[in-house]
Amino acid sequence: MLFDEERINEFVRVLAESGVTHVWLVTNSHSAFTEMRLRLPDDLTEVRQLYADYLRNFTLHSGLLRP
Repeated sequence: MLFDEERINEFVRVLAESGVTHVWLVTNSHSAFTEMRLRLPDDLTEVRQLYADYLRNFTLHSGLLRP
């Protein structure tokens, strides 16, 4: 799971050595997701977008983070 779009290059390097098959990219921007997706290896089974706002809302309502 990538939380920081600016670390995509490092993420891609780690993926190449990891054997990971499923990836989640955390961003609110569909265009940013598309750009990052194009940089990932083609052999991944699943690549999905998780919206940062959704994760923040979930965290706030679960009591894990205070506003």
